[in-house]
Amino acid sequence: MPAFSRGAFRLADSLNVFSGSCFVAMTALTSVDVVLRIFRDPIPGTSDVVGFLGSAVAAFAVAHGTVKRDHMPVHVMVSRLFRED
Repeated sequence: MPAFSRGAFRLADSLNVFSGSCFVAMTALTSVDVVLRIFRDPIPGTSDVVGFLGSAVAAFAVAHGTVKRDHMPVHVMVSRLFRED
């Protein structure tokens, strides 16, 4: 495998790990905010930060899917549209 391809795979894997970390942070922040809302003390700016993290999740996960030639969301959508019961 050429050095460029190995580098692209490593970069895509690193971006995928970062994307997963952003997803975990987004989930944790939302969960903490929901719990704090019960006590009437929400975290200010949570929706903005969650929006930025969601954008990072989507953008950085695309690199991994492109390099691995994996298009799971399309497969899920098509399998649901053309399901044979």
